[in-house]
Amino acid sequence: MEGIKKIEEEMKADYLYFTKTKSLKFNLAYAEGFEAATCAIAHTEMEYNNLENVTQLVDSEPLCLLRWHLLEEVDHRAVTFNIYKHLYSDYFYRLAIGVYGQYRFFKYVCKFSKYINNNHLNANIENRNDSSLGAPPPNWKQVFSLLGKLLNTYMPWYNPEHIKLSSKFENRRVELANSAIEIRTPNQMGKYSKEESVAKSLRRTIPNNSTE
Repeated sequence: MEGIKKIEEEMKADYLYFTKTKSLKFNLAYAEGFEAATCAIAHTEMEYNNLENVTQLVDSEPLCLLRWHLLEEVDHRAVTFNIYKHLYSDYFYRLAIGVYGQYRFFKYVCKFSKYINNNHLNANIENRNDSSLGAPPPNWKQVFSLLGKLLNTYMPWYNPEHIKLSSKFENRRVELANSAIEIRTPNQMGKYSKEESVAKSLRRTIPNNSTE
């Protein structure tokens, strides 16, 4: 995992540099840029459920964690935007620095993806690009949907609070909220350790197709 740690250290250095040398206005606009991008990614994934087509993630705890994280990205989508708008409301500055933030965000996404692809536990030189690794082929409809959402973040009228979410968002929010309650509630029989209880609750957040 040294490769992952190296990339994480690069990201940490970025944030420390910006915090020490840049203004609050810059840091808010920068953060809003990649928050808008992660919201667009999460929103698109929740529409198409592409992660559930990855065979190695089916019915797994990593899939549950990813589903929670996608929900969390959509849920807090307006926080940075609202603070920036309240303090500065400078559209052109937000656009310029936000695009720069998205560029650096996707640069790190590519770095992580390249490392994971090249160091996949089940991959070797012969089958690294083989479909047996479980990744589905590109869904071009989903790709263009994501691009449309990203382009929308550059518009003067963009406001994350106005994003229309499907019923899948609310269904997933309720499922995860109920799981959180279960984790906090002591087991009556004392049968599960904390770790087992969390894992058990995570598994229950995988909805069946009827709720999607």
